[in-house]
Amino acid sequence: MDLDELRVFIAIMDRGSFAAAAKSLRFPLATLRRRMDELEARMGVKLLERDRQGATPTSAGLVLAEKARGLLHDVQSLAQSVREAGAEPSGEVVLAAPQGMPPDFVSSFFALVMQLYPKIAWRVRCADDPAVALSGDAHAAVCIGERPPDGPWMCRKLLSLREGLVASAAYLERHGTPVSVGDLASHRLLLWERPGRRGDALPLADGSKLPVAPALRMNDIFLLRQCAARGCGIAFLPDAPFPEPQAGAEKLRTVLQDQVGGESALWLLARPASLESPRMRLALDQLLQLLEALRPA
Repeated sequence: MDLDELRVFIAIMDRGSFAAAAKSLRFPLATLRRRMDELEARMGVKLLERDRQGATPTSAGLVLAEKARGLLHDVQSLAQSVREAGAEPSGEVVLAAPQGMPPDFVSSFFALVMQLYPKIAWRVRCADDPAVALSGDAHAAVCIGERPPDGPWMCRKLLSLREGLVASAAYLERHGTPVSVGDLASHRLLLWERPGRRGDALPLADGSKLPVAPALRMNDIFLLRQCAARGCGIAFLPDAPFPEPQAGAEKLRTVLQDQVGGESALWLLARPASLESPRMRLALDQLLQLLEALRPA
């Protein structure tokens, strides 16, 4: 198998036909068909179903496509890192992040790196499961969880978090403060839906789960926090040790801290080839410095 065969295969996958792929790659159609036949012969399995409408991947083709995209991306990153050696960092960094990162933190990070490294362009994708983007063209991903997702990438713990219940003082004054998990049945619950975890149960400190019927479920951490601040209910979400994002904002109060929730973390995942790039190493360094600067004294 060579890289040109993989590029041919991905082009056919993306464009849906041999003719469209040949045009995009500027290959003669006969050459493209031959390269695809050679790839299937080399793999020993059919990768594409051909018909008059075009070409669609088989189940084996889908598996190869996922791996091939990652391999081609790593090769491109490696070539870029060689070109960047000794030069001012430039090019594009693709970063996947969870929905609802704190706006003040995100804007502070980009204000810093864009001032220091004006030749770097950023593309940020907010997703339910940022780690999935590493199978595509993302250089790095930021994830939240007790442990980092499994995968062939470099991993670094950025920040310790705690997942738990919080509510505004106004809500607790109106509805009372729960003293046991049983009291939660009489409260409106707002739950953060994290990848790999259902949004109809609360994790308890003893490792068990408490089934609940939330009034609101959301994958956006910041918006859910805003709803809690407005007195919509008691929210379950990750809480970083940073000041409240708005000046003068009332700090949310923790609820049942010893009974509900547990420790979690913010993780940075990156392809090993991506970290060979000076621009990626600089971006990581700036992220770590900003996290340190934002920690409360």
